[in-house]
Amino acid sequence: MNTASLPLLRALPLFTDLPAGHKAVLVRQDDFEPHLRIGEFAVVDTTDKDVAYGELYMLCFRRGLRIVQPYKFPSSIPDVGVWFRFAMPAPGRTVMADGPLKFECWPEKCFGRIVGLFEPLETVAHGSSLYREA
Repeated sequence: MNTASLPLLRALPLFTDLPAGHKAVLVRQDDFEPHLRIGEFAVVDTTDKDVAYGELYMLCFRRGLRIVQPYKFPSSIPDVGVWFRFAMPAPGRTVMADGPLKFECWPEKCFGRIVGLFEPLETVAHGSSLYREA
């Protein structure tokens, strides 16, 4: 079968406009392929900071924004915070993780939940900005 002729299947919906409270953030890492690819713009809902395990989020670090995926840490340790991966598990991919980030600290560090991909109808010069306001 010629896979070049198959349509590109995506798990995230495409946005042509940004709703209020959403930002388009440039993806600079390939750790969450096939859902997010380098050079694409992830749509981040900056009003949605509730932890949902398995979803993708942007977290604020000293060196900038990073995509993370919260997951349940299977252990007898009491649930004191959020454990998160810096990559989606895949064959041959090294997956780094961190945590727990205390639940009360999550809203301060969380930029928002990734809800889609931004694909504007027109190409607009974005300058050097990594994201743009809705």
